Amino acid sequence: MRSKNMKKALAILLVLTMCLQQLPLSAFAADDTVPVLEVTVAPGTADGSTTVTVTDAVYEKFVVNITDFSVEIPNIGDPAPAGGNVIDPYISGDDITIGIFSAGRYLQVYNVDADGKVVGFYQQQLAIGDIKEGKAVDHAITVNGSSFQVDGGGSYTTLAGALEQCNLAGDDGELVVKLGDADTPLALNEVFRNTPANNQLITATYTGNIQIQNIGTAYAAGLVIPNDVTATFRNLTLTQSGTAGTEFYGVYLVGNGSLNIREGTSITVSSASARCVHIAHLGAGTVNMTAGSLAAIGSEVYGAIDNYENGTVNISGGVVSSESVNGSAVYNRNILNISGTARITGNIYGIYNLGNNANANISDGTVEATSVSGRAIYTEGTGSITMSGGAVRATNNNNSNYDNYGIYNNGSTVNISGGTVSTAGIRQFGNTAAILNIGTASTSISGAANITGTRYGIYSSGTKTSDNGAVYITGGTVTTTGIGDYYGTSVINAGTGLITIAGGTISNAISSAAAITVNNSSSGTINISGGTVSKTGTAGAAVSNSSSGIINISSGTVSNAGTIASATAVSNTSSGTINISGGTVQTTNPSAYYAVSNTNGGTVNISGGTVSCAGTGAYAAAVNLNNGLSVPTVSAVDISGAARIISASNNTV
Repeated sequence: MRSKNMKKALAILLVLTMCLQQLPLSAFAADDTVPVLEVTVAPGTADGSTTVTVTDAVYEKFVVNITDFSVEIPNIGDPAPAGGNVIDPYISGDDITIGIFSAGRYLQVYNVDADGKVVGFYQQQLAIGDIKEGKAVDHAITVNGSSFQVDGGGSYTTLAGALEQCNLAGDDGELVVKLGDADTPLALNEVFRNTPANNQLITATYTGNIQIQNIGTAYAAGLVIPNDVTATFRNLTLTQSGTAGTEFYGVYLVGNGSLNIREGTSITVSSASARCVHIAHLGAGTVNMTAGSLAAIGSEVYGAIDNYENGTVNISGGVVSSESVNGSAVYNRNILNISGTARITGNIYGIYNLGNNANANISDGTVEATSVSGRAIYTEGTGSITMSGGAVRATNNNNSNYDNYGIYNNGSTVNISGGTVSTAGIRQFGNTAAILNIGTASTSISGAANITGTRYGIYSSGTKTSDNGAVYITGGTVTTTGIGDYYGTSVINAGTGLITIAGGTISNAISSAAAITVNNSSSGTINISGGTVSKTGTAGAAVSNSSSGIINISSGTVSNAGTIASATAVSNTSSGTINISGGTVQTTNPSAYYAVSNTNGGTVNISGGTVSCAGTGAYAAAVNLNNGLSVPTVSAVDISGAARIISASNNTV
């Protein structure tokens, strides 16, 4: 008996061993955290930098990231991070300047294998001693009565005069000037913009605390950066007091004057009525912002950064915000680049991109609008928006919010190849959409772009019919989350223009029959030549032609997995025309009745491709000509060529 039991136990053990051998290694190690690296963190060689020396042997490469908060230790097999402040690859011992900004942030080091998977990890919160200190202050300017003093001596009637004295001191290398201090800001009267000499800066790095005194001057400015001057703000606070007159610029750039905004900088402009702006860029120079905060406080304040003329604005870090009900966080008429950890937050507009030369590029960071009727990006004119990463979003989900938009495209060219564009408006009426495309506008979606709407993913009332039309989708994903599981259309053509779908994935999982994946609701045209258009909710259509327009399907897949009879792949509900010359049009659930439904006097021509219906009910058919009345209305259907009509029921048509 003992021998028999022993044999049985051995047999069971053998079976278990064989089963375990079939499991992948990841089944055992997926939840195991990676080992901790041996790392030394020290100040770098450049001001404001740190350096990392890794004792462990490198697998394929090291990757470094800087974040505001600590991150969890990765598990074996997790991918290495990307975007943000990532340095990929990082060479042990090199200076790290990206994302450092100030002590208190978190540094992570990843050891990464040839497959891009993490095999080792280290994390440390940066202290002051880990970062190379910048140059000490060369000169300090204070106010004594109505005069400016340099280093406690001298007497100058204007800030410009005091700065000129600093310039004459002949300091080696970078000039660092402290204006006021935390307890006593440097009080500086505003100047008329046409005669700004008194408040002109020189090329230097500025720290300290400044308060601009508004005295009601119309068209005034606080600090002025003139031609051929590059000013750097680091650990500088700038505020205003008093009552501003008509238009006030906190910092005014002219000619090719340039400004660098670095860590610790805080500029706050507020006014109850005047058109106030933090940074007014009216020249051809450059504004570079890597850290800090620009906050436009008050509903009437116009904005934080205005790029009016031929200049360039680069924002790779920090926060730019505006509470204005009329203006934007960033107003752009030339070149604007958003990257890194930049955060652009507007009440109504995050970015207002206006004019034929206005070109905004977004590779990372966040652009958002937070109010009812917000537009994270509004673009008008023949300029462009190019987006390869980051997040653009309208975040307000108030019940009364019927016209929220991630991107509002009024006549411009928008190219999105990466990142996420989204909206949160939840009112069932109106045109709330991740992307609104109107007039002569053109929008292209490709690559890894992710477009997510509530009422609509993409709403186009555009007129463009040339060059692939008003909307051109070759990749990425487009979807909608719907309004209370009812209304929601992923892509709608509500204009006379052309929408081309040549790739990507367009989906809709809302259960209602009112929810449609792709809808042609006017006299325009939709061409489907690739990609996948799918409906996975209970009811509704994957593709609907609900007016007099034309839908052409030559390739790709149009599919509906709906679970009730009315779930349809392609529905022609009005006088329009549907031409199917290729691709696959199908329903995949046995409960669905029709793959193609033509019910109200329109025309369907099927000359190629495959039309198939998985429905098994008595009335199920691949092609439906019945409008549900007691006396059927038969519409024109022409089936020819290489078309394949397949039905799981006894009815093909």
